[in-house]
Amino acid sequence: MPQGKLKVTRSHLLRVLTDDPALPALIERMDAPTLKKLIDHIGLEDSGALMALARPDQIAGVLDEALWKNERPGGDEALSMEEFLRWLDVWHDIGDTFAAEQLHDLGEDFCATCFAQLLEVNGADVAPLGMDDFTGVFGGFVVRARFEDEWDTVLAALAGLWTDFPDFLLHILGRLAFRHGLLGEHDAAHVLHADTAGDREARRQQKGYVASSDAGAFLEGLRTPSLASLVEADGYDPLTVRYFRAIATPHRETAPTGEEPDDVEREAQVSEADLDAMHAELEKAEIVVDRRTRLLTGPEHRGADARLRRALAAQQQASPAAFAARMRELAYLSNALVVAASHRGGRFSEASAANAAMATCNLGVEYLSATKGRSALDTVLAEEPGLVRAFAIGFHLINRLPDSAAERLCALFRRDDVRHRLDVKRWVIAEVDALLAEPDLKDVVRERRWDEAKETITLLSIALAPHACAGLRVVIDGYPSFPRWLEGDTPNAHIVTDDARFIDSLDDLRSIDGFLEGLSELVRL
Repeated sequence: MPQGKLKVTRSHLLRVLTDDPALPALIERMDAPTLKKLIDHIGLEDSGALMALARPDQIAGVLDEALWKNERPGGDEALSMEEFLRWLDVWHDIGDTFAAEQLHDLGEDFCATCFAQLLEVNGADVAPLGMDDFTGVFGGFVVRARFEDEWDTVLAALAGLWTDFPDFLLHILGRLAFRHGLLGEHDAAHVLHADTAGDREARRQQKGYVASSDAGAFLEGLRTPSLASLVEADGYDPLTVRYFRAIATPHRETAPTGEEPDDVEREAQVSEADLDAMHAELEKAEIVVDRRTRLLTGPEHRGADARLRRALAAQQQASPAAFAARMRELAYLSNALVVAASHRGGRFSEASAANAAMATCNLGVEYLSATKGRSALDTVLAEEPGLVRAFAIGFHLINRLPDSAAERLCALFRRDDVRHRLDVKRWVIAEVDALLAEPDLKDVVRERRWDEAKETITLLSIALAPHACAGLRVVIDGYPSFPRWLEGDTPNAHIVTDDARFIDSLDDLRSIDGFLEGLSELVRL
């Protein structure tokens, strides 16, 4: 964190916002992604006052991201019922009719998809005999909870819809009862979910988002081709073409339902100075960030990738159209990393993804310059496939590292000279052999079971210097990094961390190669 910059706590920001009369106007102007960041920062359960001020289209936009989860980066996303029920609980706390109004505004397809996973629905004439505490009747339909622990939340939502929007609820229950009878429970829920997921994906692509499955396929496709084919690429790959074609299609945001008198009065009573002051609080909390500035500068970036950053900044003045195209490419690449890449045991934040994308592009530009000449940078900046090609090359290069590191590590402890040096500690040799072979570390890395690989490396500290294990843990990763201790002297043996930065140059690759080549010198006796 830069010196002098104070962290904005959740409680401080919540107090500042809720005490300011400009909050309604601020929320009115906020786009859905920013509102979601604000809710995430404050905490969902404490964000009822913010949601009460949001428009239906803003809430829908937030839910488009908040409710959809994937078990692994790059996999298909699915609606999280656990998260949906959390939101329902918050809506119930806001007011008697708020939850019903939100569900109605979200539409019949969305509600049917959610309730299909939470309810069994039958017509009253064919419903199972007997009623209990987890059963309800609405019109001519009998509903029963699939998950009894959440029945109170679901029942409150149904009751609210029955009171305020009875026809809407009956249409939903009719669809679920019909599909239940025609397709069976599993197939009905699956069809509804697939339809809703497809609509969401198309909608979000037009807004510039990258679908998780497409991003996963894009990144996976960069690992397998030959490096030469990536260097010679003269256009975007099919997935990237489809993405840019989708965002080129005009998209109309859902407009507010009309500026009500309260909205007019709200804008009249709040000055631009009031809004600017609140905006400044959001900037302190890093909820509002100029993405273009982030892509061109990056927080605390080092100088190795400064050449590419400077070239982009100069291009902004010299060729605005080409600059805009490169910014679209960088946004696409960082979005792909957010939804489809794993890094250091977790997922990329928006800020870290932007810096990873820039660092990887710089690595690709360096490789192109080494093979094609220094004019390669001018070509990358001027035309397609632009930074996508540079990123593809850099990503391919760094993704060779985990397999190479695992192979060298296994080979290290098969060497006669190393085994002879450890011969005085036969139990160590036995433990190392077991760690590397059960299961085989190379297979674990090949299958990208990163947590398991890192645990094995940590246990290898019985035979390797701690800083060597720390370096291996950041190299053998879903997005390999550069161990910072390689930049200076060997760290104190008692103070070892996994501190790392993104790989952004050929020198970084050479340093990591030297580290792996010299592992035998880091064996502990």
